[in-house]
Amino acid sequence: MGRRVGRSRARRSVVAARRPFEQALLLGIGVCICAVMLAPLVVTKETVYPFVVGKTLLCRAAIEVAFALWALLALGNPRFRPPRSWLLALLGVGFAWSLVAAMLGASWQRSLWSTYEHMQGVVDSAHWLAFLLVLVSICRELSSLRIFLNVNLGVSVLVAALAIALGLDWRVPFYGDIVERNEGRIGVPLGNAVYLGAYAVMNCLLALAFLAHSLCKGDVADADARPSRRLAARAFWALAAAMNFSVWPLTGATGALLGLLGPLSLLAFVAALLAPWRRRWRLAAAFAPVALAGAGLALLAAGAGEGLGAQYGGLRQVFDTNIEDLSTRNRLTAWRAGVHGFAEQPFTGLGPDHFGIAYAKHATVEPGMEFHVYAHSSLMEAAVTQGGVGLALHVALWAFAFSVLWRSAKRAAPKQRAFSLLAGSALASYFLQTQLQPPSVAVTMQFFLLLAVVVRLETALRDGDGIRGTGTGHTSSASSIWRAALRRKPLRLAFVAVALGLSAVGLFVNQSIFGAARAFGLATSGSTTFGESAALFQRAIGTFPALANEPRQHFLHALLNAWPLLRVRNAEMAEQLLSYASAEGAVALAVEPSNWNTHRALASLYRQVALTEQKEYAALAQRHHQQMLALSPRAYVIQNW
Repeated sequence: MGRRVGRSRARRSVVAARRPFEQALLLGIGVCICAVMLAPLVVTKETVYPFVVGKTLLCRAAIEVAFALWALLALGNPRFRPPRSWLLALLGVGFAWSLVAAMLGASWQRSLWSTYEHMQGVVDSAHWLAFLLVLVSICRELSSLRIFLNVNLGVSVLVAALAIALGLDWRVPFYGDIVERNEGRIGVPLGNAVYLGAYAVMNCLLALAFLAHSLCKGDVADADARPSRRLAARAFWALAAAMNFSVWPLTGATGALLGLLGPLSLLAFVAALLAPWRRRWRLAAAFAPVALAGAGLALLAAGAGEGLGAQYGGLRQVFDTNIEDLSTRNRLTAWRAGVHGFAEQPFTGLGPDHFGIAYAKHATVEPGMEFHVYAHSSLMEAAVTQGGVGLALHVALWAFAFSVLWRSAKRAAPKQRAFSLLAGSALASYFLQTQLQPPSVAVTMQFFLLLAVVVRLETALRDGDGIRGTGTGHTSSASSIWRAALRRKPLRLAFVAVALGLSAVGLFVNQSIFGAARAFGLATSGSTTFGESAALFQRAIGTFPALANEPRQHFLHALLNAWPLLRVRNAEMAEQLLSYASAEGAVALAVEPSNWNTHRALASLYRQVALTEQKEYAALAQRHHQQMLALSPRAYVIQNW
């Protein structure tokens, strides 16, 4: 009888709708959420930045469709409206403040849309907030959320298998010719090795959370699965943990190692605090291998592992990491520049996606250093781009999330405690790694999936159900704000109309961005003539002007390189393109007046034109050069422009 009750409860937690229309909407939303989780496998070879653009646009399109379907679902059934959650409230306030900071910052357009290379900004944050809102609204209990978490683990196994195969130099269809290696490090299919390392480590810890939850003794409701099914599930989680753990050495990411050992060490400490005195020696013995592994890796990093580092190129960077290497100095330089940038705008900041302004102005760079558009620290990024208010909200979000995990672990039965602690360690891994590197699309997705777990645990704590025993929280009612807002039919219809309208506009915008990114990618591919490239640049600029500054800068460089020959062979085209370049350069500076790169591109172009044209171009070149140095005093030192 107990098994039947448990099976029935689990089924209701997954599909709570009664009418076929609601079930169809839930199915559509579930498909969209799964599509978001497939994003790490997406690579769009035909666009510029193929590891970024396609993933981002897939996530945005799937979230927009899911949001529209959810609006229809929430209109008719209050059960699927957002739960009362302080974490959701903190995220909403943080998003609202980011809009304020964007409007008051250096360039609201850049803050909203970012660039093709990163595809972040306020618009991207809005999509992830909508993703979390939909996810916690349809997954009314932790047990239903586990379904999507396991789908995500399944995708991580595919990503890990792909990375391992490429690390072994196996020929992989489609991905075989896009392997990115830097001193033996693997980054495909996420593009950058540090992103792949972060993604793998977080999924390793998440798989361990499920495995520990399964191995702990539970109540009767947990026994409804057949032994063969439980064994298959445990084998899957063990495989996911092992394969994701095997990936980080291929990436050579020091942050991934920190994101693995740091949370596990913290986990051992917290578990010891929560355990009864007579069991603490057992926990100490259980976590002793973690300590030994950490000590061994520390010895390797100190020099004992030089031979191993030489054999496995991906590990070399981990073993060679020290305070004097270029990567570490680069980050320290960025953080020092960030302190100065925060001091200049301590309240509202420079605006989202504008850390590069502080770096350009205050960084004491050395030859060979990369220009840092991001702080490589989420705390520093929040402080510089959103000021003290943004930093306070960022810290409050993390403090509240970890407090929920701590309270849940204290009150939970051993089975739920194991899951809460290991899921919390995955969240801690994200926090630690984002203090050394900016997040990517795939890593951001992991963060919001884990936040959904925190929201479910928060509602379970408030409702006083599901903490002891199965850990599947009771369905909490929607917040009073939502009930008040949607009580009247006109307001409900207006909400649905707005949601559908935003989703339709979003899908159109995504299509435009993809078309512009495709033209931009073809223009910079090197497989076209200059005339064809110029036409493609103009198409990329005109198709989606909000992201046009990056193709504008590339077009200015392309015209600079082609100018001497173009001026001789086709003077009329040269004059037309020069006039177009000047007009687009003026637009770029009007949109982003603090972008020193645009001044540099115009200065270089006008200096070249002055050799064959009127001397007034030399004066223009000198003016833009002076403005470039005013914005970035040591710009001429930076090699990676």
